[in-house]
Amino acid sequence: MADSSAIDLARLVATQYHARWGRACVHGALLQVDGAGVLVVGQRASGKSVLSASALAAGGGIVSDDYLLVAKREDGVFGERIREFLSLRRSWAGEALVDLTGLEWSLGRSGNRAYLRVPEGDARFPVHARIDRIWVLRRPRAGRRQHSSLEAMSHAEVYAALVTAIQPLLLGPDFPHERAQLQTLLAGLMASAPAARLETGQDVVTDPAATWHRLLGERVG
Repeated sequence: MADSSAIDLARLVATQYHARWGRACVHGALLQVDGAGVLVVGQRASGKSVLSASALAAGGGIVSDDYLLVAKREDGVFGERIREFLSLRRSWAGEALVDLTGLEWSLGRSGNRAYLRVPEGDARFPVHARIDRIWVLRRPRAGRRQHSSLEAMSHAEVYAALVTAIQPLLLGPDFPHERAQLQTLLAGLMASAPAARLETGQDVVTDPAATWHRLLGERVG
């Protein structure tokens, strides 16, 4: 098994390379439901993969559930899949969503996660999508609430969440070229995609289609 510090260094090198060309490697999910592309960022274990499987169960699509490449194009800011599999922690939510997706998931060696290799040519798994919304996940509290909810965020809070999802080091004084490129990209993303904080409830599992439709219809702030 690769040493975690070596993996972190490899990610930094890859992130720096893309940043030089105005692209960002983002630790986040990009989901497409009802025609809207939603970039979801948040701390580890905040629920990105559960929300991703929920989008699939709601009839939507998944570009990525964990890492993606974000870049500006003439017609907007787009995210592109980096890895070719999805993963879910085994939990009440994970188990329920594995069944709802109707796809063949396999267990990892530890038995704690279920994995799905992205099927080729499946329209539910587009390679890329435009980013129309940004949701910053709040880690669910003990005893997940019944209903998911969105709340407004300040510009500074959204920026901080996106910086954390990329690589804070590259937006520091030691990397002036990368910082300038990433700041331009983030400015374009935040100008084109309204953001909100999301706390997921049990409804993303028990009634995914209705929950997604409700959340996408809300205007926050």
